[in-house]
Amino acid sequence: MNAKEWVSWGTSQLEEQQINDAPLDAWYLFEFVTSMSRIDFLLDGDKEIKEEQGKRYEQLIKKRKEHIPLQHLTGVQEFMGYEFFVNENVLIPRQDTETVIEEVLKTAPSGEKML
Repeated sequence: MNAKEWVSWGTSQLEEQQINDAPLDAWYLFEFVTSMSRIDFLLDGDKEIKEEQGKRYEQLIKKRKEHIPLQHLTGVQEFMGYEFFVNENVLIPRQDTETVIEEVLKTAPSGEKML
């Protein structure tokens, strides 16, 4: 299958399991497996994907269908401009927490550190 077909397949698989943001998760897993940028995907979506990449993508989609968090599958989560390595033993940093931290930092006296 080509890149577009794989992402379409992944999206439909995740939608069947009512995974929130199925198209986005399917894309992130595809990007993780193939290292194909969004621009390359848009320009060259008919490119055939290597068999081993397809198998790995299928495995990750299957795990995501079991509601395993995307971040646990990729092993990374961006937070406050930094990339953190995550696994099933840690809490996944969330956007809501980032927003709270930004608001707290606004109240801190200028030039002082919180910790």
